[in-house]
Parts: sequence; C-alpha cells; structure tokens
Amino acid sequence: MIRRLVLPCLLAFIGLLLLSCTPLTNALDLTPPACPTYALYPTPEPLPTYTPLPTYTPYPTQTPLPTYTSVPSKEQRRSLVPTPTRIVTSVPSGPQVDIPEWNWFYSAGGEYVKTQGIVKNISTRPMQFIEIHVVFRNAEKQFLGTDSCYADADLLRPGATCTWSTMTRKMGDIQIVEIANLEWLWAD
Repeated sequence: MIRRLVLPCLLAFIGLLLLSCTPLTNALDLTPPACPTYALYPTPEPLPTYTPLPTYTPYPTQTPLPTYTSVPSKEQRRSLVPTPTRIVTSVPSGPQVDIPEWNWFYSAGGEYVKTQGIVKNISTRPMQFIEIHVVFRNAEKQFLGTDSCYADADLLRPGATCTWSTMTRKMGDIQIVEIANLEWLWAD
C-alpha cells in the first residue's frame, strides 16, 4: 500500500519540478534548461607601443662669478697695479705725426694691459688708417710681446687729433711699454 501512495506522489513531485523549469510545451523533455549565454568581451586591441622621449642632456653648469663685498677705491686699485714706465724712445714722431699723450695700466682684474693715447697729425697732408704698434717688456727689458691698433678716426686732417687704445691679455710681468712704430697712408 505504501507503494501505491509513494509512487504517485513521487511522480507528481517530479512533474511539478519539471513544469517549473521548462515551458509547458516541453513538459516531458527531461533535458536541463539552457543557461543564458553571455557574449564574451571583445578582445581589446593592443595599446600603441610606447616610444620613450629622447633623453635630456642638461647643459653644464657654469661656475658662478665671485661676489665682491665692496669695490676697491681708486687708491687701492692703484696700489695693486705697478707704476707704468713711459718709454717713448722709439716713437717715430717727426714732421708727420705725434703722440702728445699716452699711458698704460693693468685692468681691474689684472688679466689685461690697456694702452691708450692721442695721436696728432702735424703734417700738412691728411692721413688715413693710422696704425700704432706697442711693445711689452719686463723689468730687464726682455721682449714679452706686441700689439697694434688703428686710430679711432679713419681720416685725420692736418692739425687734428684722435684717440687710440689697445687691450692685450697679460703676458708675463710687464713693466715697460713702448710705442714701437707708427704707420699710415696719405689720404690725398
């Protein structure tokens, strides 16, 4: 008798179970219901390759200039620079050209020697391209070097004056500066 009761109940239970999972048209189909399918995410395209920026090469750092706490006075600067010896034995002055004034001194840092002066045309003809040659010597009158420059005016009329100057890197212990030679062209 139990068999009669259990079997119909079991069949009814299985039927209800099947009806709840499948549509009514497939009530007798015992295959499990299909699970929903999901589309796979599309494969992402590869990222573009990274090209590194060129390496940065920094500029070399410059040594900072020294800072000075005070500017030396004129007297202090003069005490650092040797007194120039003016030797004018070899200036070819004569009836054409003269150098009435000139001097020389070391620059404030002592790396350069500056010579400067005035040239005067004492001839009766105009001159052009007047060139002044300077010779540097030590205390023993040994030759150290030369420099030259042109007068600041290209044309110098009779009786006119003009300035000139040189700036030369220091070479040895310069104690004597000479004006060795003057050259020019006649302008007429």
